[in-house]
Amino acid sequence: MWNYKRFNRSFGAGILAMCVGSVCTGVDAAGAPLVSYDAVAAGAGVTPATEGWGQFGVPMVNNGTFLLQDNTANDPDTESGEYLSPSVPAGTMSRTSGEYGIEFTVRPQTDVPFFGGSHFANAYVLWSDDEFSFNITIDKDTDDGGAGTTGGIKFGENTMGDAITGIDWSTPHTIFIGYDSALELHNFYLDGTYASTLTYGNFSRNGVGYAQDAVGFGDGTTGQGLDVAVEWYSVAIYDVNDPNEVVPPIPGDINGDGFVGIDDLNVVLGNWNQGVLPPAGNATIPEPATLSLLGLGGLAMLRRR
Repeated sequence: MWNYKRFNRSFGAGILAMCVGSVCTGVDAAGAPLVSYDAVAAGAGVTPATEGWGQFGVPMVNNGTFLLQDNTANDPDTESGEYLSPSVPAGTMSRTSGEYGIEFTVRPQTDVPFFGGSHFANAYVLWSDDEFSFNITIDKDTDDGGAGTTGGIKFGENTMGDAITGIDWSTPHTIFIGYDSALELHNFYLDGTYASTLTYGNFSRNGVGYAQDAVGFGDGTTGQGLDVAVEWYSVAIYDVNDPNEVVPPIPGDINGDGFVGIDDLNVVLGNWNQGVLPPAGNATIPEPATLSLLGLGGLAMLRRR
């Protein structure tokens, strides 16, 4: 899972990103999450709806590790589920200015193949900018015509294209999609490693069909008598287009929690009057001749006084 704390460290460079439980909203020029949900941080039983996300359909279940959408034993015509995030600051997702990233950690458990010439998503993530809509699907099995061992991330409308292939979904993976408005590119990363790039036009869908400056996610109910189970670990929007952007630490943030406060002061007080450690093994130690010169210099200073 992506290092959640690392993106919470430099609110001094922008406006403070406010976090309550597992949800963060706000703006931070250094890359704090603008809005996010993390199942582990939220805790067992706490869903996105509990923390301000819009809920549609049947709620997912947070078991303390991930949200589970499992409708495989239910009626797929009625048992789909989806969440829509609170909005980040207006204009965050703009075609011509700024940059942003959509990140999620997920694992599809079951596969839905092609059915009657149509492609059905195992799971999906969607959002809109000020001109177009975007959605990607998470497939457990790349071979939609039959059983396979690897899946991927697809995009498009009607005819689906591959953004990332060969994903082994036996474990969860983190996908980061960063938009660069200067080049009008969407860069795809798998677990922090660059995977592919899609141009804006190839990735966009006509019209703003989803909520702008927000992100939604859900299961891939087909309505064809088939349904899926999906594990959702976290979903977030960032103001960076590269998940590897280094965020400098805050001076005084001793415990690394992204905030300079009483806990840092307690660390200082707990070590008050402690002796200074000896030089590390690789520290530069003056040679005897240098020490002699330093000693003579010190005597000269004393004589002048």
